[in-house]
Amino acid sequence: MVVLGVLIIEKFLLSIAGTMTFTYLLPIAIGLGLFYVYRRQSILKILAIKVAIFGLCFVALVPASLQISGLVDQKFVTEIQETSQKVKADDANIKTKQKNRD
Repeated sequence: MVVLGVLIIEKFLLSIAGTMTFTYLLPIAIGLGLFYVYRRQSILKILAIKVAIFGLCFVALVPASLQISGLVDQKFVTEIQETSQKVKADDANIKTKQKNRD
C-alpha cells in the first residue's frame, strides 16, 4: 500500500512539474532572453540559458520517471499475485494435512 501511495504521489508531482515548467520557467527564460537582447548584459543570457535548461530537464524527467514507476508498479502487482497464489497453495496443503491427521 505504501509503495502504491508513493507512486501515485510521484505521478501527481511530476504532472505538476510539467505544468510549472511550461507556465512559468520557460516564459521566464524567454523574458530573460529578451532583456538580454535589449541590455546586452551577459548575466541575463547565462540566467536565461540556465532556466531554460532546468525547465527542459524537468520536462524530460516526467516521461522517464513515469516509465520507471510503471515498471515498479507492474513488478509490485506481480509480486502480490505470486504471494497470494503461494498463500492459497500453502492453505490447501495445511487443510489436506489436517484431514489426513483426522
